Formats: sequence, structure tokens, C-alpha cells
Amino acid sequence: MRYPSVVVIVLRKNECRWEVLFLKKSEKNRWHPGEVCFPGGRIEEDENMNEAVLREFEEEVGVDSSHIEIIASLDPIETVSTPFVIYPLVATTRKNFEPKVDGSEIEEAFWVPLDVIRDYPFDERIYHYKGLDFNTYIIEWDGKIIWGATARILKNFVEKLKELPLDKGTECDNNL
Repeated sequence: MRYPSVVVIVLRKNECRWEVLFLKKSEKNRWHPGEVCFPGGRIEEDENMNEAVLREFEEEVGVDSSHIEIIASLDPIETVSTPFVIYPLVATTRKNFEPKVDGSEIEEAFWVPLDVIRDYPFDERIYHYKGLDFNTYIIEWDGKIIWGATARILKNFVEKLKELPLDKGTECDNNL
């Protein structure tokens, strides 16, 4: 049995550059401890995807969900080592904010420039994790490793980037 879950790729325009929000899970987290991820989690029985992702966003990022606007959805993916099917959504910030993680579930939040992700070579490699070998995309940035389901979602996101309704602006160079 697969459990439905949802994540949100949050984009903000910081001056002239788009950035993507990532979280690093606490080592105490039951599922995927210490891994880099997007805000999100399991969809409860009485929720739809949007309700679940906005709830998880508030819990994990520590910011009211009115700060983001969902603009698109991506193809769902299944996790390899856990029983989840993930429905990725894409959101932009209505106003910029800094995450306020409490350290219990999420250890750290950080922003990665979108052009770094867009230009990254998505080559599959073997990644060793907890005594197992995974054939996965690996993205390394600022000492952090993005891999597994998060990297697969990112690859799908990059492939669909041009189709997303993002404000390209006129006063800045377009970094999409």
C-alpha cells in the first residue's frame, strides 16, 4: 500500500534571481532523517492536496501559508525505500519571508538559486545511504546533498520550468 503525500516547491524572487526553498529533516525524523527535502508530508483522510501542503508548509517552515500561492502541479512519483506516492506542487511567494524552523522535525531551511538547479547536470550515480546503494540523481550544493525522490522531483520541475506561469519581470535579466 502506498500512502499519498504532497510536497511544495516554493519559489521566491530575491531581487532579480529566482530561488528554491529546501528543508533538511532532523535526524530524529521517522521518515528520511537528515535528508534534504521540500516542505510537505502525508495527506490526511479529510484533506485535499492543497490543504495538506499548506498545513505542512506552516508546520515545517514556521510561516503562515498565506505567504505562498500554488501555481502548478507536477507528475507524481513513488519513493523507493518508503511506502509513499508524492504529489509535487509548485508555489511562488506572495511576499518574501525567512523560514522559522524549530529544530524538532526540520533542522534547517535554505534557499538555492534556481539557475544552479536549472543548469545542473542530472546524471544518475550510485549513492550510498544507510548501507544500501541507490541509483539516483545527486545534486550537491553548499555541502548539502539532494538525492532520491527530491532530486527526481527537481528533474521533472526543470523539464517543465518553461511551462510554469512565473513572472519573468522586465527590469532584470531572465534567469529562467
